[in-house]
Amino acid sequence: MNNNINFLVFGRFPTERAYGVHVIANANSFRKYGNINIFYPKTTNSKTINKDPKDYYSETDGINFKKINFYDITDNFIYPYLPSLIQQFLWLLFTYLFGKKVSKLIPNSEHEINWSTSSVLLYATSKQKQKLIYEMHGRARKIQSMFLKKIHNSNFSKALFISTSKFGFKDLKRKGIANNLYFMPNAVDLNLFKPQENKLNDSNTLNIGYVGQLHTYGVEKGVEFSIKALDKAIEETEELIYENILFSIIGGSTQEHEELELKLNVKNVNINFIENTTQKKVANLVNKLDIGLVPYPNDEHIAKYSSSLKLFEYIASGISVIASNVESNMVFEENNIGIDYYKVDDFIDLKEKLKFYISKNNHQHILKLSSLNMEYRKNLSWELRTEEIMTKI
Repeated sequence: MNNNINFLVFGRFPTERAYGVHVIANANSFRKYGNINIFYPKTTNSKTINKDPKDYYSETDGINFKKINFYDITDNFIYPYLPSLIQQFLWLLFTYLFGKKVSKLIPNSEHEINWSTSSVLLYATSKQKQKLIYEMHGRARKIQSMFLKKIHNSNFSKALFISTSKFGFKDLKRKGIANNLYFMPNAVDLNLFKPQENKLNDSNTLNIGYVGQLHTYGVEKGVEFSIKALDKAIEETEELIYENILFSIIGGSTQEHEELELKLNVKNVNINFIENTTQKKVANLVNKLDIGLVPYPNDEHIAKYSSSLKLFEYIASGISVIASNVESNMVFEENNIGIDYYKVDDFIDLKEKLKFYISKNNHQHILKLSSLNMEYRKNLSWELRTEEIMTKI
């Protein structure tokens, strides 16, 4: 009998946020192992993208999208005004209730594999004979940790625990999750993100870019910091290689772009704002970059628990990368990868790195990093990652 691999999502879907892309990419990579189902709630929140997931995401053939009628607590008129602790409690409560509703739709069978990044949702949905895959993408606080231990200690057919960050792996170990625990960074769709050859050879423009959300849980992700460092680097550089230096921001909303523009007082950088868009368009835009930035600040969630999809997308696209040296970015062997790290939140260090790249005679260094990434990209496919998961389950 064929497996049913059930991806469990609670939140806005489709969404411009990274978790939507992550779910679709994972689902695609599991297709040869069984029937793929994505269970997600019908949401009425004004931020929900009003499109069918099949139309919004790339390469969704073979995925069964199962939208479940469910009350959207975030759309309640009083929800935004509640204290954050009450909001969190309600969110977890409704996550659990949604899981219980979905559980009635999935048979208690060893041929059912349930996948989720929410321990509450995974536990609420799952039954004893099913196999479970939990992926940790953020800090597991008290309630999430409690449900993780319930999964770990229960007599499920088999449960895998995966952390996409080294710190998260160590954190789960400290919480007593010892069996079937693995560290597996994210991956990338190599068919979507791929190199463009000879891009830099005849160009008078250097296109430095940031791709992704500008904020996570209210924390600014280093874009303003990076633009100001680049502006200062240009100001201090006597001989520039390029006639035009462009900073592309791919992601975020119009309002965020307007607010950022008001904060910036730069004279030397041309900024190109591009709103949230589909993965296919993102791939085309990344392909046009020369350097991709991952300027994560020293924030606990971002620096320790995240695994940046954009880092993998840059590498797969064969472009050079400049990244802060937070633990979550340090998942590759530096000698084999085209990433230049700078000290996190260190303005002078980032400025000096950027000065090196824009100064005369350093053109070949960008090509060297790009070449390293073109060679390394073959190691980063979702299919390889999923193959490893399936051997363990």
